[in-house]
Amino acid sequence: MNKLIRYFVDKSVLVNLISLLILVSGIISIFTLQKETFPNVSFDRIIIRTTYPGSTAEDVEKLVSIPMEREIQDISGIEEMNAMSGEGFSIVDLQIDPEYDIDKVLQDVRSGVDQVDLPDEAENPSIYKAENKNRPIIKIGVFGTDETSRRFHGRRLRDLLEQNPSVAKVNIDGERDLAFIIEVDPKKLETYDMSLQEVATVIRDRNINLSAGAIETSEGNIMVRTQNEFEKPEDIEKIVIRSNTSGNFVRVKDVAQVKLGFEDLSYTEKVMGEDAVVLDVLSQERADVLKLTDDVKEITETYMKKHKDEGLRFRYVDEYAFFVKRRLGVLTNSATMGMILVFSCLLLFMNFRVSFITSLGAPLAFLVAFMFMDYAGMSVNLISMFGLILVLGMLVDDSIIVAENFYQHLERGMDPKKAAIISSEETIAPVTATVLTTMIAFGCLFFMGGIMGKFLWPVPAVVIICLTASWLECFFILPSHLADFVRINPKGMEKTRWYQPLLNHYKRMLHLCLSRKYLTIFSFIALFLGSVVTAKMMKFELFPDDDVTVLFYKVKGKVGTPFEETAKAISIAEQAILKSVKENELDALRSIVGNQYSRGGTPKVGDQYGMIIIYLKDDSERDRGVDEIINSINKEANGLLPDYEVSLDRAQNGPPRGKPVNIEISGESLKDLEQAAHEIDESLSQFEGVSLTEIDYEEGKKQLLIDVKEDEARRLGLTNYDIAIEARRSFEGQIVAEIRKSDEDVDVIVRLNKEARSQRETLENLYISNKLGRRIKLSQVADIKEQKGAYVIRRFERKRTISISAEIDKVHTTALKVNENVKKFMDKFLEKYPEITYQLTGENKDTTESVGRLAKAGIIALFLIFIILVAMFGSLLQPLIIMSSIPFGMIGVVAIFLIMGLPIGFMALMGIIGLIGVVVNDSIVLVSFINKKITEAQDLKSAIIGACLSRFRPVILTTFTTVAGLLPIAHMPGGDPFLKPMAISFAYGLLFSTTITLLFVPASYYVYALFLQKRALKKQAV
Repeated sequence: MNKLIRYFVDKSVLVNLISLLILVSGIISIFTLQKETFPNVSFDRIIIRTTYPGSTAEDVEKLVSIPMEREIQDISGIEEMNAMSGEGFSIVDLQIDPEYDIDKVLQDVRSGVDQVDLPDEAENPSIYKAENKNRPIIKIGVFGTDETSRRFHGRRLRDLLEQNPSVAKVNIDGERDLAFIIEVDPKKLETYDMSLQEVATVIRDRNINLSAGAIETSEGNIMVRTQNEFEKPEDIEKIVIRSNTSGNFVRVKDVAQVKLGFEDLSYTEKVMGEDAVVLDVLSQERADVLKLTDDVKEITETYMKKHKDEGLRFRYVDEYAFFVKRRLGVLTNSATMGMILVFSCLLLFMNFRVSFITSLGAPLAFLVAFMFMDYAGMSVNLISMFGLILVLGMLVDDSIIVAENFYQHLERGMDPKKAAIISSEETIAPVTATVLTTMIAFGCLFFMGGIMGKFLWPVPAVVIICLTASWLECFFILPSHLADFVRINPKGMEKTRWYQPLLNHYKRMLHLCLSRKYLTIFSFIALFLGSVVTAKMMKFELFPDDDVTVLFYKVKGKVGTPFEETAKAISIAEQAILKSVKENELDALRSIVGNQYSRGGTPKVGDQYGMIIIYLKDDSERDRGVDEIINSINKEANGLLPDYEVSLDRAQNGPPRGKPVNIEISGESLKDLEQAAHEIDESLSQFEGVSLTEIDYEEGKKQLLIDVKEDEARRLGLTNYDIAIEARRSFEGQIVAEIRKSDEDVDVIVRLNKEARSQRETLENLYISNKLGRRIKLSQVADIKEQKGAYVIRRFERKRTISISAEIDKVHTTALKVNENVKKFMDKFLEKYPEITYQLTGENKDTTESVGRLAKAGIIALFLIFIILVAMFGSLLQPLIIMSSIPFGMIGVVAIFLIMGLPIGFMALMGIIGLIGVVVNDSIVLVSFINKKITEAQDLKSAIIGACLSRFRPVILTTFTTVAGLLPIAHMPGGDPFLKPMAISFAYGLLFSTTITLLFVPASYYVYALFLQKRALKKQAV
């Protein structure tokens, strides 16, 4: 290695050419690197969705969900199985063991589902793995016209956007499907002695488009087709249902009204309080999110200008490029500000040329990293940028150690070229060790596993790439530049001795600490124990919801609430929100009726659900904070919707997770589960700091059960299926045909008219035709009973499950504390329900798993660092002295978070993981120099003091430059709030650990060295 260093110092022209190559290639890579929101991640989940229109939750559970569970329960790789059965749908959610190939499991699941005997009316299941391959980048709300026009323009704009090769798909939300709706009058059926089945059968037979092959003639083949498709309502109205030999006939129009229109309202969207369709643009896997967003906006604005005279308006909603731009801005601004601060720090201790050349290490390392990322197909995304920001302050640390040692040799009068070679050779071993320990600290994140590990893998990858580039620059480029461009200037060097009084003060402190070595060690240990106790009393939030820009205003009515009533409630709430949120605070307002996002779960669907999504402008653009805006909305909207449950939630920082408190109870008896859930809910609401408790079980609508008299039905020639399908056809409607248009399929639906569907007597007077064509009244072959059922039935591991959840008041408590109390309560409470089991999920489960995985990664890092240090120093005790600085870094983290009143969360812990590798760096170099001094001097104490004084400047420099690189992220206004806890914990933890390095490590080493001396003397005495 020494020969290589000397070679590159001698070949300065070659080094300069390499530097120029890095500069040009790196700049090119900056522009060519793909920019996206998140890396492509498989969530290790397989979803099976099945639609069974018009069915109750109990029927869906019995006929769809349970049969599926039975067929797939034995498939290898399934770690957890959840099923949800609701009115007309089934969702089976499978959590897959990360050790298994998810594609193989998916194939096995498909085969298993194929074996399930589903009801004829159930649609084919949709089976897919959850991943973020095609990611949403922006939504476009189109409004300002009538429904037909909105639908038309939304589809035209969709087609234009999908022509862009970077667009994977554009989903349209808020539009209703077109359908031929045939509403039959039961009184007219009675007049003509017909049944609804007869009408449906004739219409189905009439709509046909079938190829019959070809007639081969001498002039060529002539294709034969039978074609009789519906084009307009009149085509259906004129269909003959019956005719006789006398020429009399009954047409569809004689018994029914036919119209081409939209299907019934079950889901609507609004933007800024106006009815709208919302285009959700999804990007291709390798699309550049910034460029694609610009392209989408250009296409949209060009289209809208062409049609502005039609009253068409639009609004961009939920733009993900904003977050990418913001983090890129943080990276750029922090890098610029960090470089200025780093250069300023260096200039205080060394002359201009040395400072300037040393500070170039960071940009060169970044450029090498960008080159490698571009070559390896990595992208600049919110996660990899996090890694780049995290490593920002560390990139010049190794260069500082080499450059400062070089500067010391210059101060002693050594030639620059010789000083460059010797300083590099002297520091290569400790610097390599420091780089390796930092790499290991971050590299352990590769072993986190789980979804969090999959999302975070770019962080250690980017950090390791940057540190490797920095190390190469430090020993093969920096020495050559120092030798070439630095000149000896004794007068300039004297100016950098301003810190001599500080050095003298440190010398006195060091003498005092070594003289009272045991007191020094005990004091720091006591301080550490005090910080541990303090940390246990501090708040812990996995991802604090500070400065979020999205709020969810949710409303929920009673099951059975008409869709129109929920739509009115949402309109009232919209006006209240628009009054309470200022125009300069509001970016967009999107309202949904018939659907509601569920925190950490499957969206809730039903006429009783509604939601308003409030998109706020960035905190730098508004005067009020989120809390003030929430209070203003609550004050304005309080009491407006007395018939609805209302809640106002913040969006989550970090990955998706459940509610702060979520208790899932499982058992076979739905009655026992419901009773236990209500008792738990009542008790949970009494817990300190708990608010807005909710049970996810709801009683369904009233049900009229048709209890078939099988003996009478068989005597009259009817099967149970005949009876069930006629009842379904009458009220839910039956799709009897499908007309394929160029851009959509139009269903032909037969059902009774609205007046008949709204009366219970219609069911009792319903007629069913038997095989002989005779009409049999339903009341002759069945009894009709009334009962209540479930709206949604959830199952976990093949047992019925009910969830009881709650929000918490973060001012007075934390999710961690509440869940500890909940666990104690549940263990005692379920003694009276021996058949019921429970688990705490939601944020508690996410927190436990994430912190556990992070702790595992930290332990692995500590062991690997220890092994490297043992290999380097050939001792077991010296590595322990060096690593003693790691836990003491926690003192600074706890202190700053306590002073700033911030909760400790996952990002703060990420900063601490980074500290593990960084805080030992100065200790490694310090102990290396102490070892060297001891071999040169007789007096142990003098050797330790001399080594510490010689390393004072590089220790201060490496600390200040790292902290300087992170302080802009921690404190600059308009930054990324998600990154601030990490920057704060890293910067201030490192700042305090420097004190440990300069005082505690020498005192510990002194005790260690005295112990070795005493043992050596004893051996000599023996």
